Amino acid sequence: MQTFFAIILLLVINVAGQGHMTSPLIRIPQGDVENNLSITRSPTSSYPCGSGQNIGHVLTHYTSGQSINIKWEIGAAHEGECFVDLSTTGRDTDFKTIGSIPNCADKIGENQTNIQLPTDVTCDHCTLRFKWLAKLSGETYLNCADVSISDPQKGLNIQKTNRKRSCRSCIARGGSAK
Repeated sequence: MQTFFAIILLLVINVAGQGHMTSPLIRIPQGDVENNLSITRSPTSSYPCGSGQNIGHVLTHYTSGQSINIKWEIGAAHEGECFVDLSTTGRDTDFKTIGSIPNCADKIGENQTNIQLPTDVTCDHCTLRFKWLAKLSGETYLNCADVSISDPQKGLNIQKTNRKRSCRSCIARGGSAK
């Protein structure tokens, strides 16, 4: 009987996926919302941003030097370290690590931390990448968000998000997936 429950538990974990960044809004492959984010939350070897996740529209805006809140969800505690990387090329190249999160996946559930953006960076279309190197499984998880970073001297620009993008919680509240 214990073997049966162990198999069921493994199936549930595999169906639910392992982990992903939840804020800022990330790129989600077409059709993955309907599939419970099975691609988005799965390990990948497709650098720089995971499978089927092409450059998208800027959805989140920051200012240089801003402390930003990064949120992620862990479905299977494979332990390990997470990194927040930034590409300012607009082409998902030349990523630089701007923050590391030790022990980011030691517990199942939602997590968050603040990361300081560089003070000398501005860009109209940057890529913020969340990279989890799972210690117990040896797997890599990648998610990318399309963001902009403006000069704080050119007007007040607090973090804001374009909510027209579909998300699982939006759909659960009766929103559209398109």
